[in-house]
Amino acid sequence: MTRRFLVHEVVQSSQMDCGPAALKSLLEGYGIAAGYGRLREACQTGLDGTSIDTLEEVAIQLGLEAEQMMLPEDHLLLPEADLLPALAVVYKPGGATHFTLIWRRHGPWLQIMDPATGRRWVHTRTFLPQLYIHEHRMSGTDWHAWASASKAFIYPLIARLESLGFSEDEAQMLTVRCIQESHWKPLATLDAAVRTVSALHASNALRRKKDRLAMVHELLEAENGRGQGPSLIPSTYWRVSEIEGEGDQVSMRGAVFLHVGGRRQPDETEIAPTLSPELRCAIEEPSPRVGAALFSLVRQDGMGILLVMLLILAVQSLGLITEAILLRGFMEIGQTLGLPEARVGAGLTLLVFAAALLSLQLPLAGGVLRLGRHLETRLRSAFLRKIPRLGDRYFRGRLTGDMAERNHVIHHIRQLPQLTERFVATLFHLILTTAAIIWIAPDLAPWTLAATTCAVGLPLLVFPFLAERDMKVRAHEGALSRIYLDALKGAVPIRAHGARTAISREHESLLVDWTRASYGLLDASLLARFQALPNIALTFWIVWSYLEAKPNGGALLLLVYWLMQLPHLGEQLANFVQQYPAHRNLTLRLLEPLTAPEESPAVEVPDDAPPPEPSGVAIQCRDVGVKSGGHQILHHLDLDIAAGTHVAIVGRSGAGKSSLLGLLLGWHRPETGEIRIDGNRLDDAGLARLRRASAWVDPSVAIWNRSLLDNAYYGIHGRTGLSLDQAVAQSDLLELLEKCPDGFQTELGDSGSRLSGGEGQRLRFARALLRPDVRLVLLDEAFRGLDHGKRLELLRRARQHWSGATLIYVTHDLESTLDFDRVLVVEGGTVVQDGDPNDLADRPGTFGDLLQAERLLRERLWRNPEWRHLEIADGRLRERPS
Repeated sequence: MTRRFLVHEVVQSSQMDCGPAALKSLLEGYGIAAGYGRLREACQTGLDGTSIDTLEEVAIQLGLEAEQMMLPEDHLLLPEADLLPALAVVYKPGGATHFTLIWRRHGPWLQIMDPATGRRWVHTRTFLPQLYIHEHRMSGTDWHAWASASKAFIYPLIARLESLGFSEDEAQMLTVRCIQESHWKPLATLDAAVRTVSALHASNALRRKKDRLAMVHELLEAENGRGQGPSLIPSTYWRVSEIEGEGDQVSMRGAVFLHVGGRRQPDETEIAPTLSPELRCAIEEPSPRVGAALFSLVRQDGMGILLVMLLILAVQSLGLITEAILLRGFMEIGQTLGLPEARVGAGLTLLVFAAALLSLQLPLAGGVLRLGRHLETRLRSAFLRKIPRLGDRYFRGRLTGDMAERNHVIHHIRQLPQLTERFVATLFHLILTTAAIIWIAPDLAPWTLAATTCAVGLPLLVFPFLAERDMKVRAHEGALSRIYLDALKGAVPIRAHGARTAISREHESLLVDWTRASYGLLDASLLARFQALPNIALTFWIVWSYLEAKPNGGALLLLVYWLMQLPHLGEQLANFVQQYPAHRNLTLRLLEPLTAPEESPAVEVPDDAPPPEPSGVAIQCRDVGVKSGGHQILHHLDLDIAAGTHVAIVGRSGAGKSSLLGLLLGWHRPETGEIRIDGNRLDDAGLARLRRASAWVDPSVAIWNRSLLDNAYYGIHGRTGLSLDQAVAQSDLLELLEKCPDGFQTELGDSGSRLSGGEGQRLRFARALLRPDVRLVLLDEAFRGLDHGKRLELLRRARQHWSGATLIYVTHDLESTLDFDRVLVVEGGTVVQDGDPNDLADRPGTFGDLLQAERLLRERLWRNPEWRHLEIADGRLRERPS
């Protein structure tokens, strides 16, 4: 399949998504459908979406002929190089790198797809300085061999020589002469000399052709015979230069890009095994069918209602045509009806007919409003039911603000039935009007059909353009909602650190992009209005032809009236086409999470089911490896934890401790190896069962803006592990209750803002104690924010309460692990030490080093008399004596 003329627009959802967005645009340009959300998921897990190497690999796997290349930047855009489309790396205004898809060249203009803003038209002079210039070291012999055989280097070099005035034969002979030299320097010098003379020519310093040609030869001869003296060519124009003191080593500078030669026909039996699950979902997931999805929701009200409404619309349209005929006849009532009584009867008949048409609008309007309400309600219910069933991996690749914005704008869907009703009524009216015109002037039927085709066809032609522009605006609105949410959540630190200016600038840049996209949508909407011009021209032609054939035709008034209706009906269709993309894109953004695969099947547990055995779970990891964002975070993990064992996990920050717990929580999936729980491989159903039997305490566990009681019982239905009184006592929540004005009914604020860090941790601990039938306990810095003594006491209570369960305790407090039977030391994403903590403390290794450093810190800081020790108790600050 040939590539599209216009590049497919995809606007990135966050700053790190330029790779997946550019790749999505590239694939769609060659007719390969791929879900943007799935590509983002893949780049958030097993793939590095910021790596051009990864994008090359994925493009090849998904069916493109892709090759990563590095060339002088001025070669990339030349037609002789034939390197477009290309996925290039450019600089953003702040200096960060960014992927941009260069799709086509049109004279001096480039058609590019910038994931940050969408499709743009940029002049080559403006775009070239934005390219990221990479430096690569290699041997001069290898560079000479590569450049001599590379069409992408030689052909543009010859074209640049010809642009200076060399004939084709002269340019080829000069290039061949440099290639035949055994050293790399002549060919590199020719390239630099041409670039130097081209710059002088562009600045009008060398206007005459013979001067340009002479200077190229002089520079080439001077550089080849220079020896160790200074170069006549400024360093700016060299793309290959020698490295002093390293022999044959050279430094090559140029643009890095991914060249795509087109779509290939891969052998699916060869390609399929190499695709990750996320990539397979990206290409196999069917595209959402908006019309079918909405019709299935509306159909729940019954097909009978829809058919009745369709019949009413058809009768109304037919009635409008009949009404026009009756009014035309009413104008000649004095000639046809002589008696006054007959004229009054005809007038009353016309009045009754008009009233009957009007009465049809009442049930129609009521039915449309009801359909809109039901449609919105069903979508909201489906969205809220779906969200808890989507896994953490799904939300990791989506912005929270964007997901909230999708749910917020569902109310716009309510207008869709009204819009559809107007469209169907207009379409019926247009069809019947066309039939009436042909009835009056059958000889002009071809011209009448042409006018109708223009009225319908032109809006349909501009629809894809409008839909693309509208989706671009929606994507920018999602990005804006993110910064609003982030700014509100981080208002305190933003003010504390004086970051208001930086946040305002970021918001301004997003707002500028949204404004440009909105103006682009406005321009496209204005373009849709011009579809009325052909209809007006055809109307004049049809009337003129009718008058020539029937100068005294009695139906002329009706003909002119109905012909003038065609542009108006076409304009109404254009209005529909203008509004429909917004509703379609809103629905598409809603359907994306609704059609996403659920993380795991629901595990139904009957109310009368006996409780599980009060024992722990056995955990086995065999050569487990985990990637996140293309980076290996766990590797060669071999682990056996017997049922009922209490294990502590320690290690430096970033070593992989929490990632190990994430395997048991379902955050990460093994890229290699397998995990077994009680001897069974951990699949989706097994993960759901494990979660039901788990208690997890972590500072990131949510505290909701609800009462203390609701937060304590959150996620618990029916039986509890401890009574509420026991859980409060075990977690030391009595002090908090005494301070709460409404006791258990006290609202805790957004994310528990009315609680201190330690109080929040004790509430999370109480919630875990209330969970029934716990077999696996995961404590990840569970008592952070509490003093050392309180941490040890709550840990002792937790181990006593869950004495029969498997307990995994992640901490940086190594003193608290000395009472455990077993400690795992994680470093570099794997277990480096495993054994009794006291034995590990006496042996050289990571555990002993960390424990010694902790004791030394406590001795030098907390027990050092040179430091003043201040403590806060009961809201008062006082100094503690040393």
